[in-house]
Amino acid sequence: MVWPTTWEWVGILLAIIGILMAVQPFLQMIYGQPKLSIRPSVVMEKETAAIGLHVSNPPITEWSLSLLGVTKQTAEGVVISYMIDEFESGKSILPVTFSHTYTGAGNPAKRVDIAASDYASFIPIGAVNKGKVYLDKEGGSELQLLAIGKYKVTVIIAYGSKKELAYKHLIVSENTPYASWEMTADES
Repeated sequence: MVWPTTWEWVGILLAIIGILMAVQPFLQMIYGQPKLSIRPSVVMEKETAAIGLHVSNPPITEWSLSLLGVTKQTAEGVVISYMIDEFESGKSILPVTFSHTYTGAGNPAKRVDIAASDYASFIPIGAVNKGKVYLDKEGGSELQLLAIGKYKVTVIIAYGSKKELAYKHLIVSENTPYASWEMTADES
């Protein structure tokens, strides 16, 4: 059996160091990509409520990836739109509407950056006022009354080269809370 020479040992050591240096960028490419999650909400306050969606980019919580320095990237240039159809008939109630997103950084915008955080940006879809449910058609400038029933809300999220679709079910009733979200298959 022949042992490697000194220069061969140096070459082996440099190869091992090179492989170790490549692990973090490789894992960053796979696990560091932004992944937006959507959570529907109805925030009640006496006789009024805000109906909307919370969008977040949850940070990496796995300790081994954090130890290697892998971090979740910011989702840049996020544009969120939605449309609302009657659940049973499929009749369009609200065509594709580009939402105003509230990020907590000031005024709402149609294009936002969502950093890796448990904090969620808010997208208003409608409001409840005195037992009536209204849709927010153009950032609050125009409201449309919504009848009692079940509605399919299709959410379209575009950022970078990605486009994601999510489907949520909005229930409008004649009793308090007047508007609620039904759990869909992608939330279970």
